[in-house]
Amino acid sequence: MTTMVYKSRKEANMRQDRKQDVIDRELEAMMQSLGRVPTSAELLEAASAPTHPLHAYITWDDREAAHEYRLLEAYRLIQSCKFVVELNERQSKRFEVRKFLSLERGEPMRLRNEALAEPDARLKMKAQAIGELRSWCRRYVDLSELDAIRSAIEKLL
Repeated sequence: MTTMVYKSRKEANMRQDRKQDVIDRELEAMMQSLGRVPTSAELLEAASAPTHPLHAYITWDDREAAHEYRLLEAYRLIQSCKFVVELNERQSKRFEVRKFLSLERGEPMRLRNEALAEPDARLKMKAQAIGELRSWCRRYVDLSELDAIRSAIEKLL
């Protein structure tokens, strides 16, 4: 059975990439009004008005929001499980790493050691790690103290 969604003309013409423009504009307005970055509580209070531009981007149904929050809590529990990896080079070094990995959106999590033993999964892990390094380089592009590290990473990539 097909589900129908009824939208106003304004909603139907709203492009997906426009969402960030709305968020940026509204946060900038709140910053101007408050003289600082709004807290999550302040943003939530402002967006609670049905006419507020950010209202549509928040889950207002309490049951649905509670379920989503519990899913997030469950995800955090899974992410908290660690393996201890010992690297026995010149001196023994120990590192904690996540025990369970999510290699692709929509796929179930996998044990790290099993994923590393499988060539396709290992390639996905490598691609994910490289993507995270690129993201890190972009995230701190304006922190000049990290220029040498960022340049070395970018050169290797």
